Amino acid sequence: MPDDARVLVPETADGEDRHLPDFTPDQDVYTIYASCTGTGEVAIADQDDEGSPHPVACDGVRTVGTVHTERTPQRLMVQVSGGAAQWRVAIVSGDQQP
Repeated sequence: MPDDARVLVPETADGEDRHLPDFTPDQDVYTIYASCTGTGEVAIADQDDEGSPHPVACDGVRTVGTVHTERTPQRLMVQVSGGAAQWRVAIVSGDQQP
């Protein structure tokens, strides 16, 4: 993550399903940094949307993605399935892709 990025969700790590802290972006875009290791599958899902979760690569490679949205409260969760996986997620304001 860039040192000067405004953090919306501080780095959070776990090995199970977990709701991330709710946040409201101050721009119309935010960046998610995620990584995981292990044999399971990890995905990030919107708690308020029935759409498909977004997968996180579980091979030690960092996944970085931007989400374009309205400045409304965001309620995300991390889902683990198919085995054991340790994951890390952080979310920052704006388009902060490397």
